[in-house]
Amino acid sequence: MMAVHDRDSEEVAGGAGSARERALASIREVKADTEGRMAFLFDGMSLNVEDALFEEMHGMEEQDARASHFNIVRAMRQQGALFRDEFKVLMNVAWVNLLNQEPGRTTLKPADVEVAAMISKLAIKTELRHKMLSEELCRRFSALIGRDVDEHPLSALNLFLAFWFSVDKLTLTDDERRLLLPLFDRFVMDRIGPVLAAANASLDPAE
Repeated sequence: MMAVHDRDSEEVAGGAGSARERALASIREVKADTEGRMAFLFDGMSLNVEDALFEEMHGMEEQDARASHFNIVRAMRQQGALFRDEFKVLMNVAWVNLLNQEPGRTTLKPADVEVAAMISKLAIKTELRHKMLSEELCRRFSALIGRDVDEHPLSALNLFLAFWFSVDKLTLTDDERRLLLPLFDRFVMDRIGPVLAAANASLDPAE
């Protein structure tokens, strides 16, 4: 009887190991594809930041607007690689937390109250715009890792938080960093649909 029990335990352990390996392979595929697509969207944002900033600065005092415009454009040109590298690092944390099945840790730490309200509003708008893709992605991630998933690395909230904390690498004031959130929303999150669609296509709905 002991021999049978040991063999059954080994089969269960082997099955769990195989499931984790499949999940890891799937997540690696989605992660790699996502990084390439996000890089393309960030390129578009960087190319348009100078002109788009004028629209975000409507109503500001002329002197303040000029100073902020100069600072942001300079930071994006000179330090753009820093915040994009940090964005990848923060996304890696979210992918690891998802794979390790740590509930409540698939998204990043919350932002401060004022910024959190702004991010929440933008994230809700994105989720509503891509409701079907987002819901299907949650279902497929849940099936992949074997537990219910509400938040994941590609959720709108996680992407906005990753961006917000990544631009902390730029030499900017908090007010100047906040001006970048609408640009991220416009040039990245408004175009996130194909990223979500590709992630869904990479995940086997039967898993």
